[in-house]
Parts: sequence; C-alpha cells; structure tokens
Amino acid sequence: STGRSITYRFKSDGEGNASGIGTFVVVLKKSGFGAVAAYEMNGSTVARVDGNYTGADEVDISEPIDVDWIEYVRKFTAGVPSTVILPFTLPEGTEINADFYQLTEVVPDGRKWKATMTYIGEGELPKANTPYAIIPEDDYLYIDLSDVATLQTKNIDTVKVSDGDWLFVGTYSYKTWAAGDGELGLAYAFAATDNEGGAKKGKFGKIAAGASANPLRAYLRKKDASVQLPPQQNSPAAPGTYYSVSFVPESAIEVEFVKASVDGSGEG
Repeated sequence: STGRSITYRFKSDGEGNASGIGTFVVVLKKSGFGAVAAYEMNGSTVARVDGNYTGADEVDISEPIDVDWIEYVRKFTAGVPSTVILPFTLPEGTEINADFYQLTEVVPDGRKWKATMTYIGEGELPKANTPYAIIPEDDYLYIDLSDVATLQTKNIDTVKVSDGDWLFVGTYSYKTWAAGDGELGLAYAFAATDNEGGAKKGKFGKIAAGASANPLRAYLRKKDASVQLPPQQNSPAAPGTYYSVSFVPESAIEVEFVKASVDGSGEG
C-alpha cells in the first residue's frame, strides 16, 4: 500500500490454472462521504455504499462523480420490506434486484392508521435522494448498471403525503433521537423485524428517546403536531376528540404495499 493506492498480486497455488488476473491496483478516488466511498480499480471507478455505516460523517457529495460500478453493502432479507435512500442517479436500463415503493398516503382507518406504499412501476428506476421502501429479491442489493451512474446528493428530497401532513424522510448520516428532540412524538420508524416491546414487523412504530437510525434509511414523520386532520367518513369517533389538533397515532401504523396489476388496478 502506498499513499491512496493498494496493489493486489495473485499467483497460482500449483493446483489450478495459472492464467487470469496477476495484479490489479485499487486507488481511492474520493473520501469523506461517510457511508459512501469512490475508488478506481484497474481503470474503472467504483462506488462502495456501506449500509452498515455508523460513523458521524454525513453523505455529502456536492460535486458529481461518475462511476462505472456500484457495490451496495448491506444485509437484507429476501421478500421482507425495508427502507432506503440512494445517493446516485441511475442510467436508463439499469437493473436492480428489488421492487421500490413510494409512500403515497397516511390515513386513519377506523381507530387504526394505515400508510400506503405504491410500486413505482415496472421498468421505472428509483430517483436519487428520494426515500423509498424496497422489497428485495435476495439478501443483498445488486445494481447492474447499463452505463455510467452519477453520485451526488445536493439536497435531500422528501415525499409529502396526505396534503402535507406527513413526510417520508431520508437519512444521510447516523441519526439519534435524544431526549428533547423536536421529532419525538411525531416520528415513526419502519420495522423490518419484530421488536420486543415495539412495532411488529412490517409496521411503522413510534420512535422513542434514545432510538437511532443508520444512514441511507428512511422514516415517517408528521409534519406538525398542530395540523388539524379531517374527520373520516363513517368514523365512530367525534371530530375534535379523535381528530384533535394535537393528535398523532400512539400505536403502530400498519403498512400496505400496493403493486399495480396488468389491468392497472391496485393489488396488495
């Protein structure tokens, strides 16, 4: 290893074919992006996205960086929903082994609450800096680029839901909700697994003081506790009590994933 580069050399063990890669060099291209690093390897630029990063540095990429490959390091469970925000723009034709869903509404459903996540569409690619829920096909995220992708965060986009009452927010740095945080009581984290004493798998549970989130995740938050929610038709509860100006769900928010069928109708 010398400076910002490291050289790997390989040799045959005498048992197999001695042809193939003999030497390759990896050069760090850009650092200081927290969970994201870019490096050069034998003439190609690679972005390594660390979904397990717990450091203090934020993913802040103000100038665009073109990359030939994306390595996304994070453990998923096949078929189990999770949340993600991607710090790169993907070229048309890129293939990803996951379905992406965007939050479209959060509404009271009787005495419960329900968030609806809607599939972005067959052949559609997720946008940069936009929070999504994903359902991976495997226990890892594989991104097969059709061309050069561009790393750049600039501003984080948030998806406004239910006439601006709710936000789906992406995280680009390790976040902790300490006591006194203004989001406590308004923020909800998605549970990819059952949590003892907390939200069950597949629901949004209210975030408590001391909770934390890794970078490149997303969480749900009511925009403002003073928002007056409209009464639901046929609700057994009276407006002004169930739908008071300070009302937010105390229990978990159920999540419905809707994927459009061939005829255009919705199906869970």
